[in-house]
Amino acid sequence: MNDNLVKIKKLIENKVGERIDTRNRRRDLTYARAIYCKLARENNFPYAKIGSVINRDHVSVMHNINNIFPHAISVPEIEEMYLGIKASVNAPMKKKKLKRVGVDKSFNAFLELSRENKELKEQIDSLNYKYQKIASLFEGLSDSEVEELYDRAKLIVKSFEWQRNQK
Repeated sequence: MNDNLVKIKKLIENKVGERIDTRNRRRDLTYARAIYCKLARENNFPYAKIGSVINRDHVSVMHNINNIFPHAISVPEIEEMYLGIKASVNAPMKKKKLKRVGVDKSFNAFLELSRENKELKEQIDSLNYKYQKIASLFEGLSDSEVEELYDRAKLIVKSFEWQRNQK
């Protein structure tokens, strides 16, 4: 009985490229654990057995199925991975290999988009930090003082650009 649970777990770990029985709370691993719990439960395994394979208790398994899984499948790539693994768990071997290729590509695309999203968030944070620093210079200034500060700042920026072009 546990062999089938381990098989489901291994299929998911192959897609993700990491173990899902860790305490890591990264979103892609959390979603992968939710998919594992959902697939195992759909195959009528008890919550406690499902949890024992990924080092979780039965309540965590229920939480994954009821709360995390609906969010996970709202991501198209994750939904495709879920459907592909579900088909491979319940389908003959020939169909398994055909389905997995598309899921692998989609999941890799999802991971790449996740990395890109993280980089963009870091850029936004950097820009917000710079904005806050500049905005703090304008606090308490009158409108005419703000205009004068802006004009002087433009001149300084032009001098930086000129220096860059000279190098």
